[in-house]
Amino acid sequence: MVLAKRWTLKKHFSGSPTNSDFELKTAELPPLKNGEQLELTNSNMQSLFKPLLLSWFLITHWSKQVR
Repeated sequence: MVLAKRWTLKKHFSGSPTNSDFELKTAELPPLKNGEQLELTNSNMQSLFKPLLLSWFLITHWSKQVR
């Protein structure tokens, strides 16, 4: 049995979102079928890709302005 956690939108917000607008739910994942695999990810994928995207942006856009 594998449990997964996910954030869901409890209610639409007006203005800035607050913690009460979201709910953390836990769900049991179905068993894997033959040939399937389970991949685990960081719950905050943005923290992994942000430096990479920033580097890409600076290289592609800054290098055009320098030429």
